[in-house]
Amino acid sequence: DPSDKLGFGWRHNHPVFPAPLPVEHSFSRGLSILQDNLLLLDRWLFGFPGSLVVWIGLTAYGWSRRWSPLLIGSAVSVWIGYLLFWYPGYNETGPVYFMETLPAMLLAASQGVQRLLRKPIASRRRTPAIAALLMVWCTASLLFTWQTASVLREDRAGLAEAEQTLRDAPANSLILIRPNASSPGWKQDLIHNPMGLDGNPIVARWFDSSKDSLIRQFPGHQAWLFSLTDEGSILLPIYAEPLQHSFTIGNLHRLTGTNLPHPNHGNRLVRTAIEGDHEAGLLVLGRSIEAYPGTFIAEFELSIRGLESDNHSVTLDIATDDGATILGHKTLLGPIDRTLQQVIINLDEPRMLEPRVHYNGIGDVRIYAVRLYEAVEG
Repeated sequence: DPSDKLGFGWRHNHPVFPAPLPVEHSFSRGLSILQDNLLLLDRWLFGFPGSLVVWIGLTAYGWSRRWSPLLIGSAVSVWIGYLLFWYPGYNETGPVYFMETLPAMLLAASQGVQRLLRKPIASRRRTPAIAALLMVWCTASLLFTWQTASVLREDRAGLAEAEQTLRDAPANSLILIRPNASSPGWKQDLIHNPMGLDGNPIVARWFDSSKDSLIRQFPGHQAWLFSLTDEGSILLPIYAEPLQHSFTIGNLHRLTGTNLPHPNHGNRLVRTAIEGDHEAGLLVLGRSIEAYPGTFIAEFELSIRGLESDNHSVTLDIATDDGATILGHKTLLGPIDRTLQQVIINLDEPRMLEPRVHYNGIGDVRIYAVRLYEAVEG
């Protein structure tokens, strides 16, 4: 997504790369993210409020012309990222990129600690002072660890129950889990198969494009959808359905052509190639769906204008093996009003299917929709 970059302005605000909600990142919003992370760093760095102030003091006291700018710069570059990048990230365990900046910050502070230890102070005064400081630091850190552990334990309270739900699943179960933006973070941690395909149950991630094929590959297993309710976690039985998938035009790759607004739907796009403006090449490619043995139809809603009859303008096909193998194709001649064109294939084994459109460099072509579905009798 070209909008996914440093700076200010709208992010994910167009249908080419759709997102649940567009975001307008402003300077004030960046300052708020920066403030939140620095306040977290002030507590997490050494385990007590004021840690950042102590770090600044130690770093300044032990300043090294050779190393301090480099070490400080590595941390400050992340802080600049807080300000300039739109996504705030997760901060369950400290500020964003805490572990990445921690080594450089500790090395910078250690210069000051080293200089303090070398300072000529009477041993009788130094030893009690160091012992007292260590005692205070350890006490503060232990209290902080205890409080934070309680918060994390409460946040992940549902994980133990969810794991028990998986363990209690009937024998020969295939459990599909669908994490999303509103799910608790630990939901993804459930997708784990230490015994591989010999596990009982087998746990897999739900993908709309492959769930039906996945269920069919385990005919001896009952498929379940893991779901969270107000009462806790439950398993809902699910069954394989005929494959039916509609591609988002903006998410399909291209080597030629462009995207234009859809004439009938404000939040959709039309893939377009215009003679004289665009060279011959693949107008649609790059998105595959996992299919199973059966008969499948790739359906293209398109129009071809601006050329004489019987001129070859477009070839439709279904590819696999990353485009190396063509399973079926159809050549379109002459002008065609907006209509549905189909490519039909038969599969004897599971394959990844990639609907594609080749533009021959002549005529004006518009692709309104691309669908892939199983041909079902009746």
